[in-house]
Amino acid sequence: MGEADPFETLVTSLTGMAKHLLVENGEFEPFGGVVDTTGKVTYVALDTKDEAVDTVEFCKSLSELLRKMVIEEDSTFVGICRDVRYKVSVDEKLDAIEFRIEDRSGTWQTLLAFYEKQIDGTIEFGEVAELEHGDSPEIFVQTNYSPED
Repeated sequence: MGEADPFETLVTSLTGMAKHLLVENGEFEPFGGVVDTTGKVTYVALDTKDEAVDTVEFCKSLSELLRKMVIEEDSTFVGICRDVRYKVSVDEKLDAIEFRIEDRSGTWQTLLAFYEKQIDGTIEFGEVAELEHGDSPEIFVQTNYSPED
């Protein structure tokens, strides 16, 4: 039996949690996940205390928390998952789960999984597909932060 791919492990874990939150709550606040060198996924979320959330600031705070975690721990992959309305044309936006996944080397991928809420209250989920990728990291970056700060 081969070793599990940490990228696939993280995407599968984030997808499962996002689907669970959508089914239970109809939406979710951004959350993250970190894969350590053993393949264990740790979920990361911020407490909103039922306040209105500015998604941009929320994601910045979540990114900073994840950045500190990967400095303190030996992590291989990190990701942020968001519930978004994705513009597919001038007149059309679709609900989607968006993932931004980074690896320790600094490469990243943005993935989308469209979903549609049905009249009967169920949700139909599409497959996860790559939207874009690059090599300018946001989480695995060199910083002056040290665990003693």
